Amino acid sequence: MKITLAANTKIEKVMRLIAFLILAIGIVLRVVVYLQNRNLFIDEANVARNIFERTYAELLSPLNYEQYAAPLFVWLLKFSTQCLGYSEYAYRIFPLLAGIGALYTGMLLFKEFVSFKALWYPLFFLASFFVFVRFSGELKQYGSDMLLTNLLVLLSLKTDILKITSLRFILLLGIVGSLAIWLSMPVVFILFSVGVYYFVVCINAKNYKKLLPLFTVAFIWLLQFLTYYITVLKQQANSDYLQNYHAGFFIHLLPHTKDECLHNWYLMRDQLITIGGGTFLAWTFNLALMIWGAYALIKQKKAIAILIILPLVVTYFASAFHQYAFVERLMLFIMPLLMVLLVYGLQQLLNLNLWPVFLVTVIVCILNGANHQNLDLFYKQMQFEEITSELEFVKQNGITGNQLYVNHGARPAFIYYTQIHPNKEKWKSLETAHLLWWDVNYDSLVANIHGKNAFIYTSISENDMNLFKEKLAKQMKVDTALDISWCRKYAFIYNKP
Repeated sequence: MKITLAANTKIEKVMRLIAFLILAIGIVLRVVVYLQNRNLFIDEANVARNIFERTYAELLSPLNYEQYAAPLFVWLLKFSTQCLGYSEYAYRIFPLLAGIGALYTGMLLFKEFVSFKALWYPLFFLASFFVFVRFSGELKQYGSDMLLTNLLVLLSLKTDILKITSLRFILLLGIVGSLAIWLSMPVVFILFSVGVYYFVVCINAKNYKKLLPLFTVAFIWLLQFLTYYITVLKQQANSDYLQNYHAGFFIHLLPHTKDECLHNWYLMRDQLITIGGGTFLAWTFNLALMIWGAYALIKQKKAIAILIILPLVVTYFASAFHQYAFVERLMLFIMPLLMVLLVYGLQQLLNLNLWPVFLVTVIVCILNGANHQNLDLFYKQMQFEEITSELEFVKQNGITGNQLYVNHGARPAFIYYTQIHPNKEKWKSLETAHLLWWDVNYDSLVANIHGKNAFIYTSISENDMNLFKEKLAKQMKVDTALDISWCRKYAFIYNKP
């Protein structure tokens, strides 16, 4: 049975209200998680140390402590901490604003392609899925990467190169693109696609005069990127630490074996899971919609299809040449574009205007969203490596700094909370703790320890933690412990005669 025009109008109005409700829920959820004020974990603490220790000029150089972020991003963090202090709130205020901006501009981007009847589905993912909420309030650049993707694609869709004056085009795109390059590392993939998109528009219209301002903008971007690449990015992208850490997340350009094909497939499937859920129904349904969306977009809007699809292709090749890894958080910048394909495919399905198709589709969409959402974060604390709980635990058990041993993974957070945080005086009695390196010989260390001592760990796998516990148990007896594996919170107090 066909859906009538009147019914379609009513459905659109209802879905519009639902979309704005989802938007409001997503914004409030991000603020709630931000106000939970969880501890900085190892990477966040290391970024915080860089910002605390360096001037603006020094932040133009590659960061210390195996951290990687665009200079303008860390400048914004430096500015916020100078204005608000060095608390978690101050460090995370820009990521929070960027995350909220990414959610709102995501809705605007989807609206460029579909009606509210389809738009609510990927918007719910953006609003409530764990990974998107987490990086909307974490001291990392991934939320702002998403925001820039949305803004650049929206700017490209709204700025008609055939109608705008050449000078205004050069100023607008030149300035915006240059700022984006210094604010986000993967944004160059988006800018390349924007350039190709405008090139195709000019060629299709046979307006070759407009190629001059486009080439001028491209030259400005290239100059900015080369400067950034030579001074900062080259050293970071090709560091032994990063290459080794990401070794399992690089795509095989032309897989030749079954294992290589499976490797590529698993990495790509992980991106599908990030977008819309890990159940078989979710990722197969969403993959089918994305394929249909890509086909329809290429068929109906070829130039715009380049703008949306080309960044995916460029990212694939960058990964194949070990310049970009298919790690979930690193791939967040591309998620809005994958969602555009998904929602465009969903719109094609709904355009069939059949009640059975509409009802089944809505049910499947609701199931996919319900199975992967994290609205429980409204009342459930998000936690990672809560080192202050460990410090409080050892203090309550009478441990002083000379009796405390801090594992390598807990060092950055320990340094932040005892030397940088506004409440560092609270932990003054522990500031002389022994900070251990990753290669410490526990047998030699424990041989020289007597009496009551404590060991704390964060940023460590459960398996590695069990190995350390076994080593220490050979020579020491646990008196009391804080042992919570799900948030990697470990503190052990030993007594050794």
